[in-house]
Amino acid sequence: AAAAAAAEEECPLRFGSRLNSMKARLDLWKPTSKNTKSCGSWWLFGEKAGGNDKDKDLSVLGMVERLGTAAGVELVDFNYPQHLEGLTPAAVSAALAAANLSVGAVNVRFPASTFRRGGAFTNPDAAVRAAAVDLVAGACTWARQLSAAGGVVVWPQFDGYD
Repeated sequence: AAAAAAAEEECPLRFGSRLNSMKARLDLWKPTSKNTKSCGSWWLFGEKAGGNDKDKDLSVLGMVERLGTAAGVELVDFNYPQHLEGLTPAAVSAALAAANLSVGAVNVRFPASTFRRGGAFTNPDAAVRAAAVDLVAGACTWARQLSAAGGVVVWPQFDGYD
């Protein structure tokens, strides 16, 4: 306990990672759960473990599990809607608890298919602007349900500025 308190005084910062970081070098990780091919929302990375091994698939919850094995990491940032669509707050919360992680932030990523031409909040089409507001509202709901320490981060990538 004394060592932990001393370490806290030395560095009071909490460290986190964007979830995307967990999709690389799958050959270095041996999952301990079923989260490699399940849980609603998942990305296919097509990474080879080496030799003739089959392609490995890693679900969003599998990436949370993997991040939980990184020493010193306490927070995870999710991209919305990419990481969270198809999942439930209960499932994500359970995976976070199992990995001993908390949510740093929910980061809004505007899908290019809808927002690339004309932007999101600056789009001349009122329906597209409304969709942008709805997307951010959805991210806010997730951030609240997951108790995101940093709230919501909005990246206006298609509105012409950073």
